[in-house]
Amino acid sequence: MKYSYYENVCTASYTMAFWSWPRWERELDWMALNGINLALAFTGQESIWRQTFNSFGVDNTALEPFFSGPAFMAWQRMGNLRGWGGPLSSSFIEGQAALQIRILNRSRSLGIASVLPAFSGHVPKALAALYPTAAITRSADWNGFPDPYGSVYYLQPGDPLFKKIGSAFLRYQQTAYGGSDGYYQTDQFNEMNPSSSDPEYLTAQSSAVWEYMAATDPACKWILQGWLFVNNRPFWGDEQVQIHLRVCHKH
Repeated sequence: MKYSYYENVCTASYTMAFWSWPRWERELDWMALNGINLALAFTGQESIWRQTFNSFGVDNTALEPFFSGPAFMAWQRMGNLRGWGGPLSSSFIEGQAALQIRILNRSRSLGIASVLPAFSGHVPKALAALYPTAAITRSADWNGFPDPYGSVYYLQPGDPLFKKIGSAFLRYQQTAYGGSDGYYQTDQFNEMNPSSSDPEYLTAQSSAVWEYMAATDPACKWILQGWLFVNNRPFWGDEQVQIHLRVCHKH
């Protein structure tokens, strides 16, 4: 097989949330010994999110209700909840960013390509106040998490701000990590249905992600979970799945 892929987006919170460098070094060596050549690299992304949203006017204090604690980061990153188990201290965010650089350097030395995060549309509440005309909607509460932890803010891909934020995030990431291996992972609808099953709407959702990725990194490859299609099969019929994936398959 060309790719031997490792991890999923939840292991960052299920298992790895509090790993230090010695534990990561051991894991990376194990991965190399077992032929892994493509692995998710999600550690430390809050530092990149902070830089990105700072550049759009959201200060660090306003980001505190957005970032969840380490054991719940996976679901905050996927847009299911916000702030639960937080806030995160600056020392934690900076420490995780430094750890990510060590992880990436070690991965590269072992021939393991890293899959980095990308922007799916989930934004902090403060952004909605700063951009009142932006097409920002609210999701339903996920698994019973009420306000202020549920009902996540979602920037619709048709809004020009979507591509600006997505491109900025990738650029800050490339600068911090000395480039990328061209692989990006993001999920727009993890256990959350799109607001419409209309083909044009679903096409616009995935197209917007692909367009900012390709504009920022022409060699990009988008990786997403298949879980959303299985988790709510009544919504994701064959036609809806094909429409959502068509953009990825086309490119």
